[in-house]
Amino acid sequence: MSTRLLVAQNGGSKIYALGRTGFDSGTADVGGVYSALLRTDPLSPDGEDGLTHFRRIMLRVRHTGAFVCIMRCYVDGAQTQIYSGGVLTNQAVTFTKAAPTFYPAGSEAETLLEMDINARGTFIVIELAVDSDDITGVFLIESAMVGRRTIRPGRQQGASTS
Repeated sequence: MSTRLLVAQNGGSKIYALGRTGFDSGTADVGGVYSALLRTDPLSPDGEDGLTHFRRIMLRVRHTGAFVCIMRCYVDGAQTQIYSGGVLTNQAVTFTKAAPTFYPAGSEAETLLEMDINARGTFIVIELAVDSDDITGVFLIESAMVGRRTIRPGRQQGASTS
């Protein structure tokens, strides 16, 4: 069974499927917009049974072009919420960044995307949603950071021998 590699077009919105021995005919899409949902693994900074007060999340992104993305956060599997106009709604922050203006052309910029949250729980997941027509150039997520305060550290059991 061959493994396929999906490659996205830099100047457009096409995706190509490459097989084991090179480009397979008939595997280029006809164009259109593709949505990517990027999620971190669950992070439990105070242990699996600890309790944490999560305050802020930050994603460091390297990019060569403009981009638009939506960041969401989930604590213990539930999306964080905020009051908007007196109504409790799911929290989502949209980021719109212009292409860097460095010399030479095509140079990378590093951007920090930050989102304030106020949630308590054991684990956190960060989600980033992007559409293929909202990104020009290279878009790479470098790292994720979480601002937090320990409420109850997780229990740890030392190893025992007999």
